[in-house]
Amino acid sequence: MRGLLFIVFLFVGASTLWAEDRQNQVKAFKSAYQQYQKLIDDGRRKEALPFAKEAYELGKVLYGEESKSYAALSYNYADALLINRDEKEASKILKETLKLYKKLYGDDGEELIDVYINLAEANVDFHDPTPQKRYYGKALSITEKHYGKENHAYGQLLIKAGAAILSKANVVGGERYLRQARDLYSKIAGPDHPMAGIASFWLGKYELSKKKRRRAEKHFLHALSTFEHPEKPSNHLEMSTHAFLVTVYEESNQSDKATEHCLAIGRMSPVKDTQDYEPLYQKLPKYPQSAARVGKEGFVILEFTVDEYGFVKEPVVVEAEGGRSFEEEALKAAKGYRYAPAFENGVAVSTKGVMQKITFELAK
Repeated sequence: MRGLLFIVFLFVGASTLWAEDRQNQVKAFKSAYQQYQKLIDDGRRKEALPFAKEAYELGKVLYGEESKSYAALSYNYADALLINRDEKEASKILKETLKLYKKLYGDDGEELIDVYINLAEANVDFHDPTPQKRYYGKALSITEKHYGKENHAYGQLLIKAGAAILSKANVVGGERYLRQARDLYSKIAGPDHPMAGIASFWLGKYELSKKKRRRAEKHFLHALSTFEHPEKPSNHLEMSTHAFLVTVYEESNQSDKATEHCLAIGRMSPVKDTQDYEPLYQKLPKYPQSAARVGKEGFVILEFTVDEYGFVKEPVVVEAEGGRSFEEEALKAAKGYRYAPAFENGVAVSTKGVMQKITFELAK
């Protein structure tokens, strides 16, 4: 009888310890998840990684490896890894997440779309874009199945995939997605829809990278036409479009057309410190052959005025190292720079005392 009582006490004691341990795990999980969610809500997504990991590890114990809760926690952790640029570990977790999502929601479940998108972002290879394109292709296929091809969800994903592929690998697959997106939005919402403009913006970047300036100009101008106030840009995308048009026109020897876009950027980007005044367009100086032959390197610091149209005026050398040939080439190059002019009371004005360092370095 005593032996039986002893076993009962042991069982009750073990149960109590297990319950306390479980309670502590639940408490720790809630604390980690709440902290993770707070950081995400506050826009401090990079800082959320350790809490996402803790919630993921505790969730595995509390909910089991085949639960929907654990699947969501797994996705959150992989997403946090991606934000922190740990693509290798993110891909590993996402592949496990994908298997679980397929068990829970089926091979074509709507829930798999975001997993495939993140897998695409985690598997970027500049030399082989195939994995990235494959994952985006799966995400698009499932989106089409659930929403059809003529809707905003499909169009937004086309732009996301196209822009990502072009920015990472600059391959034709990205261009095709963006053309589809532009045509889709033109059809369902009209050619002036902002999303059609975003697709054109990325197509313009693609064509410019291929030195096809006329095509790039056409896409960038279409993008500008979809903005509310193209002459007074109000966000980064609009100003970027103007900046790329400056490049298009300067490389096409059409400086007068470039001026319009220099002025547009100047209206929305006041010059606060000439030390940080960066050109919108700059030509690389020629490397003097005499210096290259003997492996000589150097730099030139110039001072000049940026006039009310964004042109460089009266550049002078204030400091240099390496010889006269570097100074001559630096002065030639600077005369081709274009800036966004400063504005005072709504009027473009010249800015004196702008400094620019031009470095001459040989490829290692």
